[in-house]
Amino acid sequence: MNPIALHHLKSLQASSANRARGLDFSGKPENAFTAQQITEMLAHQREKYGVDHGAQMAQHGMQMNYWVEQLENDLYQDLRDCCSVEECTKLDQLALGFLPTLHCNACVFPVLGQQLAPELLPSPPQNIYVIGFNFGLFQVAGLLCEALLWESQNHPVEAKERYHRAIDLYFARTRKEYERAVLDDADELYLLKQHSGEIASLVLRFIALHELGHVVLGHADSLDMQLNALNDDVEYVNANQYAAESILAMETAADKFAIEHMLKVSGSAEQMWNNTLFICALFLLLDHIESKLGRPISLNHPRPSQRAMSIAALVEEAIGPPLNDIMLWLPMTMQAWQQQSA
Repeated sequence: MNPIALHHLKSLQASSANRARGLDFSGKPENAFTAQQITEMLAHQREKYGVDHGAQMAQHGMQMNYWVEQLENDLYQDLRDCCSVEECTKLDQLALGFLPTLHCNACVFPVLGQQLAPELLPSPPQNIYVIGFNFGLFQVAGLLCEALLWESQNHPVEAKERYHRAIDLYFARTRKEYERAVLDDADELYLLKQHSGEIASLVLRFIALHELGHVVLGHADSLDMQLNALNDDVEYVNANQYAAESILAMETAADKFAIEHMLKVSGSAEQMWNNTLFICALFLLLDHIESKLGRPISLNHPRPSQRAMSIAALVEEAIGPPLNDIMLWLPMTMQAWQQQSA
């Protein structure tokens, strides 16, 4: 990742951790996973992916900061695998990471114009970007994926519990609240959680590709996206030069960019539709969270439920209708959970 952008990202992460809303994950969780669960996870990774994280686990244990950094690097490499050679030159200009206090779900903004040491400034000047993620988004997505997996196995009680945990996690403001929301009971099968984590990674890939789309398509420069340190949200400085419909069109174009790139690496139409199911589920969950907040999660975007419908339409246009009824089952399931949590 670009060292200038990475330096700026690390400074944002450090400053966020010291704020009142930031969560400190430098210590071990109060209710860490059991040794058996960790052994199962490592065996699963060796069998399915041919990787062995045993030495890292022995050295770092459940230190969240270390594993989040690994996730950032993996996601960055995942984008490179999706992108063309030309698009990878854009990737070389950015850093990607999780910001503890980010108000919106994800954002992209240029680093130049921020306060940087003179020796870090590139010559000649060029646009350097940071893609930031809401810190809890991966765990929220993972819990939601767990809920849908339980639902698909005809366990509605367990599904509803995970759905509620995902909502609680989004609103968590203390370490104790966070751990209560994200950690499973000790006697639970860990492989389901591992499976949901793999699916949640696909959801993050979509979101990261959406933000990269803003860079590749020129939106980040046209709208002059800037992070507002006062409210930890991204503002479009040049938004008044565009009609609201034009800005919404840019967001839709970034979604299309992400879908087109995910189609390139999906093994089959069935796999792509399964990926789409979980992506749309996240947006339906965010729609419910918006209703509880009483305000939009991200400004200048279509409503999350509208984005879910548009994403499904983009996939259907590209590869045809779903091979089963999952996209009909999804909104009914989400509606039932929402009614139960009202």
